[in-house]
Amino acid sequence: MIPMEVQPISIHAIIVATTTVIGSFFLFRHLMRKKKERRLEEREARIKREGVEFTAPEVGLGFDPKLVSKDGRMPCCLTTDWTDPDSGETHKLKSQWFWYDPRNEEKKIEFRDIKGHVIPSEPAFCHMDLSAYKLPPYLQ
Repeated sequence: MIPMEVQPISIHAIIVATTTVIGSFFLFRHLMRKKKERRLEEREARIKREGVEFTAPEVGLGFDPKLVSKDGRMPCCLTTDWTDPDSGETHKLKSQWFWYDPRNEEKKIEFRDIKGHVIPSEPAFCHMDLSAYKLPPYLQ
């Protein structure tokens, strides 16, 4: 066998390859984030178009212990029960996730009479209007 001669790889080729891989990662991440935002906007538009309006007089605060906390704040969502006026069935509804620190007594928020929309045939498709509370969303 004749030994093959190994060609050295130039530093320029290494830099170009590394930059391409890193750039592709950030481009893919950006495109996935835009796709998710577009899907959420379409879902919210469908809920407002097809859904019925409701007001939740009593809401609970839901936490997920698997999610990460940051600076004492943790991802939370509001939960409430909604009764379908046609069938009389009661469904649990959840809001979108947001950052909130329930231990901070100074900035304690009383969540009351939250308005929202729900699609009666698909109660998982609901939207609660939390804009009055100015809460930062969990996913950005």
